[in-house]
Amino acid sequence: MSRKGLLLNLLLVCIWLSCDTGGNIEPLFKEHFIKYYGEDGDQEGRDLIVNPDGTILILGSTQLSAQRRQIFVVKADAVGNIIWQKRMGASFEDPRDIELVATGPFAGNFVILTNTRKPVGDSTLVKLIIVDQNGNKQDSVEYNAWQSQYGYSVTTTSDGHFIITGNTSPEAFNDGPMAVADLSDLLSIRFDGNLNLTTWPTDFGGEGDIMGIKYFEISPAEHYFAAYTDKLLSGELNISSSYDYNFWFNKVKDNVRTDFFEGGAATAERMSWITSSPSGTYLAIGTTTNTSGDQSILLTKVINGFTLTESKSFSSGFQGVHACSYGVNRYLIVGNQIRPGNTRNIWLAKVNPALDIEFQTFFGGESTDDRATAVAELPNGDILVLGTMNLTNQDKIALIKLNPQGSFE
Repeated sequence: MSRKGLLLNLLLVCIWLSCDTGGNIEPLFKEHFIKYYGEDGDQEGRDLIVNPDGTILILGSTQLSAQRRQIFVVKADAVGNIIWQKRMGASFEDPRDIELVATGPFAGNFVILTNTRKPVGDSTLVKLIIVDQNGNKQDSVEYNAWQSQYGYSVTTTSDGHFIITGNTSPEAFNDGPMAVADLSDLLSIRFDGNLNLTTWPTDFGGEGDIMGIKYFEISPAEHYFAAYTDKLLSGELNISSSYDYNFWFNKVKDNVRTDFFEGGAATAERMSWITSSPSGTYLAIGTTTNTSGDQSILLTKVINGFTLTESKSFSSGFQGVHACSYGVNRYLIVGNQIRPGNTRNIWLAKVNPALDIEFQTFFGGESTDDRATAVAELPNGDILVLGTMNLTNQDKIALIKLNPQGSFE
């Protein structure tokens, strides 16, 4: 066993002996550590935000029963100590995204995007919840126009608006004659700073299946959508029984829409996140699957204007890639390494602007299912990784803080 693997296993043992809920855990190192958050039952990490003062907001969920799951939010200090933790939301929530509100009536607060199960059936509605720095709910709004809608991310704009993207049930748009089943349409909705629904372009469609990943605002006249879809590079739908998914980048400038796709003709590429740098470069990350079911990571870099510059596929045996974050002249990416028995380990890597790996490291137990969901770089170069790790018989939210080289010391 490697020194790092031994260290992690010893840490897990110490944690389990000290607290059966994985709540407040003393790290082996003061500045760099693994800490666990939760309560009785299973908790799952989803997203994080670092405040200007160094405090950390962690978004996750807590499973109260087979049919009851709520939002679970933790505020921690810079060394992972809990300031407060709260449950919120309805009886069954799927929290997706948390963002700091920079402008508008709710400036300084946080907006949480969650998907709430409707009272009847398994369909969902989209909800935004405004929460202050003390975890108190300030306001909320729901969007329930279609049989089902699913929000993937929320973006706060320069004028204080909130734009949600994801997908909807297929009746959202009239796609015309379809060669394949119409499974979903792109979700694109906008609320103003007071959470009032506002007019927003909804002339999407034409795909059999799509998931909107993220919206980016450049100016009032220019914005971008990133998604994955089964619409082919030619703009025509795949007429075969199996879908051929590709990354999709859509640019709108001065009301003129252009788009391009990235992906292989005999592979399925599903984007999981996209991040931007101050220079206007965007890095999309996702999973590419070949006809044999083998999966690997796909990184695609585009410049301002969403013009493809580089794309690289690597690391066969990985799937469920989750997030990337821009650091100082580098990108940090996290994903999951698939292990025998279909369990996972957390994978962290740093890539340079040419998308070459500069370092990579792994976290997880020998037989536990551990997975990553978010990554961020701190001003001093330290790295935060958010994920979910299994402690014998319960899942707990895991916050990993590392030095700029991706280690504890």
